[in-house]
Amino acid sequence: MRTRIVLLFYHPKDPKNVEDIAKIASSTGAELLVVPRPGGPRLEPQGYRLVSLEEAVKELSGCFKVLLETYGFQYLDEAKVDCGDCIALILGAEDYGVPRHVADMLEPHVVARIPMRVEGMSYNVASSATMGLYEIVSRCSGRLEPPEEYTS
Repeated sequence: MRTRIVLLFYHPKDPKNVEDIAKIASSTGAELLVVPRPGGPRLEPQGYRLVSLEEAVKELSGCFKVLLETYGFQYLDEAKVDCGDCIALILGAEDYGVPRHVADMLEPHVVARIPMRVEGMSYNVASSATMGLYEIVSRCSGRLEPPEEYTS
C-alpha cells in the first residue's frame, strides 16, 4: 500500500498562491483541498477541490496530520512523521495562518515550523508548501507512487 499525500490549504488570501500550490501538489502526486475564506476571492478549482472545514476534518480523519505554523513546537525536519496509508500537510492563510481553534478541530499529530532566521516571521505559503512536501516526499519515498505524468 502506498502513502496518500493530502495538502490542506486553509483560507487562502491570494488565488495566485492557490494556483501555485496546486501545481506543486500535482507535481508530487499530492491531492490539494482548499477551505475557502468567507468573503474571500473567488476560486476556480482546477487541480484541487474546495471543501468546508467540516468536510476537511472528515477527509483527513484517517491521515497522519502535520500542521505547518509559526507557533509550531518543533522544526519540521526533526518531527516524527508516520508514512502510513495517508499523510496530510496543513497550511494556513497567508496573513493569519491556521488559528489555534481550527488546529484543535483538525487534531494535528505534529505542529511544526520551518526554521527562520527571524522568529515569528514566515515564508511565502507556496514556498512553505514546497518545503513541507519535499520533507514528506523524501521521508516517505519508498511508499509513494510517482505522479501519473512520470509513469507514462
